[in-house]
Amino acid sequence: MILKKSLGVFLFGAALSATRLPAQSAATVTIQAGQPGAVVSSNLFGIFFEEINFAGEGGIYSEMVRDRTFYNSNSAVYWTPVTQGSATGGISVDPTQPLNTNVPNSLKITMLSGTGSVGAANAGFLGMSFQAGATCNLNFYTLAARGFTGPLTARLVSANGSQTYAQASFSGLTTNWQNYTAALVPSATDTNAQLVLSLASPGTVWLDVVSLMPAATFNNRTNGLRADLGGLLAGLHPSFMRYPGGNFIEANYLTNSVRWKKTIGPISQRPGHNNDSWGYWSTDGFGLDEYLQFCSDLGMAPLYGINCGLALGWNGATNNTVPLDQMGCGARGQRPSRPL
Repeated sequence: MILKKSLGVFLFGAALSATRLPAQSAATVTIQAGQPGAVVSSNLFGIFFEEINFAGEGGIYSEMVRDRTFYNSNSAVYWTPVTQGSATGGISVDPTQPLNTNVPNSLKITMLSGTGSVGAANAGFLGMSFQAGATCNLNFYTLAARGFTGPLTARLVSANGSQTYAQASFSGLTTNWQNYTAALVPSATDTNAQLVLSLASPGTVWLDVVSLMPAATFNNRTNGLRADLGGLLAGLHPSFMRYPGGNFIEANYLTNSVRWKKTIGPISQRPGHNNDSWGYWSTDGFGLDEYLQFCSDLGMAPLYGINCGLALGWNGATNNTVPLDQMGCGARGQRPSRPL
């Protein structure tokens, strides 16, 4: 097959206005379709992910609760105390009741007296979005002070708390950590809602790893990605995915760089870390397992980035390199003394 087309030739330059343009000339392009040239790899088109500007937390990762593990021991960041009626009490972060060694802080809710309720509200990432009839899976850990067995109530409510879209109550609380789950089905659609957990009688409870996720995740993966955003990425048909980022891997301080071994396993065992490059906490919920599952679902090759012993060291940060003899790479020019 031979294709011919006339092409216009254009000249650009600083002296263009002072130079007379030549007349258009004709050119011929001949394509020999039966004689292909160099083979182009099918793996050149891919996508890149970095935990920056909430691309994962509050983005593609389907967790709706922000600060589910109460990482800041000084205050309940993104959790708001809620009281109803004449009830008195409050909330606070408590480092004396850790869920485990990886999750050292919990949220303490106390109702002292009165009628009504005392609780804590979380609006997620600029408001939780609920769709009528679309199930949300609630999962959390709790223990109670001696003598209090519940109930503890979880509600999906409007931003001002005037409307309740779904709720569940939990009894049988003990002085040991227990895991509770519930499928909550909103009765209405609200794109600026919140989750509230509360007590309606005097007592004290502690909460940890409070998670709320849509039941319908991408490819129905547990602890999965948002179905809508995952579907959009699938529509790109990428051949590979680079993950988990650039500056996110390095961090400003080496102590905050990504450690892949801490991003696997149950979310109740993942410590998360300070994403100090971009200024917010990462739960590492979208961890190595979830990344590899996503690669499998889309049929793309994984391209995982590993810290090479360097950190950014912005604003005068020091001690941001790992000596070569501590990298586990053996002597220069030799094979590694142990697997990297």
